[in-house]
Amino acid sequence: MFGYANTDQAFHYFQRAIKLDPDFSSAYAGLAYTLAIHIVIGASENQAEDLRRGTNAVETALRLDQTDPFAHFVQGRISIFAGDHQKAIAAFERAISLNPTSALAFFGLAHGLWHAGRPAEALAYHDEAIRLSPHDPILWAFLASKAIALVMVERYEEGIALSQEAQRHPDSKLFANLAEVSGLGLLGKETEAADALDRLRAIQPDILLRFIEQSLPIAKSDARDCFLQGLASAGMPQD
Repeated sequence: MFGYANTDQAFHYFQRAIKLDPDFSSAYAGLAYTLAIHIVIGASENQAEDLRRGTNAVETALRLDQTDPFAHFVQGRISIFAGDHQKAIAAFERAISLNPTSALAFFGLAHGLWHAGRPAEALAYHDEAIRLSPHDPILWAFLASKAIALVMVERYEEGIALSQEAQRHPDSKLFANLAEVSGLGLLGKETEAADALDRLRAIQPDILLRFIEQSLPIAKSDARDCFLQGLASAGMPQD
């Protein structure tokens, strides 16, 4: 799994792989996943165009090989950005059915469920992802995602603690900090929330609620309102 810092290089190699073998399903899935990551981190210069390209690439991957669990996982991630949460959940479930030991697929399903406004259902799938791959290269993301789900179900202290654990991973990204900031904001702990937001700003100085809403397109729900309200209460501006 490539990291956020080298998505441009990954994009180049996936394009090269497709040129060498136009029937290589996983190369198209990898290309689509790279485009999804560009959207997540705010690196996309044209989100609608990257979403279109990602959708086309993953559809090609699945046309070439319906049995590739990674392609179904990527379809799930792309579908979240398209706002089709039910399609995303179905894609993640299909990935699990094809590879029941895929931690990535269980993480995807958990991630998709809280994006759909169903965080309580997501928790067990987070736990299964962590159980299957306790030393996963993106374990920080498993933890960060579960931390957000915990905040959404008003288990603030647990979400804060897990967010802090995710941040201790040396390769963690700014998303590891979000549940801590939101949870502290919801608890009304102004000093601690301000400190947590300052640490998040050390990673991304211009962090805005608008960026979070674009990177994490959560369906309208009480869970979404709770999470975003916590960030706002901690002092994160909208624009």
